Amino acid sequence: MIDSRRKGIQAREQRIGSGRQRPAAAAAGALAVLSLAVLAPAAAASELAPEGALGRHRWVSLGVVSGWVKPDSKLADYQWDTSPRWTLGGEALGGLGRVALGLRLLRSETTQTLGAFAAPGEASVRSTTWELVGRVRLASLGRMDVLATAGGGLLHMGYAPDRIQVDAGTGALIAVELEPIDEWTASAGLAVERALAGRWVAGLGVEHRVFSMDTAHRSGAEIVSATESFHGWSARLGLAWRYGI
Repeated sequence: MIDSRRKGIQAREQRIGSGRQRPAAAAAGALAVLSLAVLAPAAAASELAPEGALGRHRWVSLGVVSGWVKPDSKLADYQWDTSPRWTLGGEALGGLGRVALGLRLLRSETTQTLGAFAAPGEASVRSTTWELVGRVRLASLGRMDVLATAGGGLLHMGYAPDRIQVDAGTGALIAVELEPIDEWTASAGLAVERALAGRWVAGLGVEHRVFSMDTAHRSGAEIVSATESFHGWSARLGLAWRYGI
């Protein structure tokens, strides 16, 4: 059964929903983890790493990132396509030597099967992530730098179409709105970066991402509600224009 104007999704009596909002605690936690992940290693190892390919000067950069994201296989229980998907985004950073902070936008898309009684029977799930990102240079190998990365922000998932028709079993069709889901997310990973000709910099990174959502599924005659954590992996290439200040 799918109720009209329900936040989240439901398929074969299983659903994921945005549920209650937890912005304050989640945001504070994400920012605290990000600060520790980025600033603590930099302070502890400030004299251990060499100058690196990009030096210790102040700089700003604008870049694009593209690659693949692998959703959590648990989402298949809710009829999501969990095969690797294409992702595309942009990033703006400001750095002082080994440490950099900035903002990143990422977009990706997958699909969810809505069931035989829904028209259409499938919807696109479009994910947009806005996050504060930070990174620290761990080591330098010639013109290549090895980086630790971390991020935290907001994950928005919307449906296309966001309004479907469902057969209630009596021959009558019920209009159902698939409302968007907004949740906090955090990520961490490793990357390598190399200075190219002029002001151009290329990079390759791998990240692990986590977020939580309210879910519900049928167990016998009961509907069981819970908050589940979902994990995903991504691999991305980046190209940025960097300007020293």
